[in-house]
Amino acid sequence: MNHSIVQEGTGSKALAQMLLVMAFCFVTIVGQASAGDSAWELKKQQDGISVFQKQSADSSINQIRAEAVISAPVSAIADVLLDFQNRPQWDSLSRSAKLLENGNSEGTFVHIHYDMPWPVSDRDVVMRIAVRRSPESVEIHAEAVDDVAPLDGDAVRITNAWEKWTVKRLSATESHLTTTGFVDPAGPIPGWLINSMSVSQPYESVAGLRQLVLEGHTKQP
Repeated sequence: MNHSIVQEGTGSKALAQMLLVMAFCFVTIVGQASAGDSAWELKKQQDGISVFQKQSADSSINQIRAEAVISAPVSAIADVLLDFQNRPQWDSLSRSAKLLENGNSEGTFVHIHYDMPWPVSDRDVVMRIAVRRSPESVEIHAEAVDDVAPLDGDAVRITNAWEKWTVKRLSATESHLTTTGFVDPAGPIPGWLINSMSVSQPYESVAGLRQLVLEGHTKQP
């Protein structure tokens, strides 16, 4: 979206749309919610997907968590998550995701462009990726950085965001997926208003990821 002048928050309908799409922090907060963890509050539970919120220690914007059991092995889910350039297939907010060339040992970097509805400025973010593997699980950590790639057009750069994806083996054919995260969308928007709109997007992202994994997994010989 290219607009030379963007007035954010113009009109209540546009603001509601903006807040909904900014809630990509399906993106996804460390740890696993348990019966004794009262800090996590269940916000949505549908079709085998649960979405939680948790108050951040140093921000008015909540952390988000979503989880589901997927009928596929850990490797099949990890393959989709690590196929960074195809992220728009399951993350509806992503217009593009590009793996950046990196000539040093600082890690893997992915540049993501998020397409926002007019009159809201698009967002972009560069995430440093770290992957941990074990025989029973895969963990993917991502943290926003600001000095690796130039700004994508007239997008607003997100510099305060992180996410974690954890995939654990339950059996040979089932895995438990957890995605946790936080994002400050870099705009003059009240945290309470962002929080009120930040449930549906993580849910849709996990649902889209699950569908993509199952379609690919069922095609395997």
